[in-house]
Amino acid sequence: MAAAEDQGSALLVHPALVKLYPPGRRIYLPERLTVCGGPMLAEAIDRLAAEAERLGR
Repeated sequence: MAAAEDQGSALLVHPALVKLYPPGRRIYLPERLTVCGGPMLAEAIDRLAAEAERLGR
């Protein structure tokens, strides 16, 4: 199993999750877009919509 920077990342490198959700099937958002519902919320929603479209959802 690959080393993780923190506990949140450790979950993503678990072999079962890597098999079900390889990196190409994951949605990534910069941390600054996940902190609070301020002015960045619109950008976060746009990015989530684009990622959902990329994944065919």
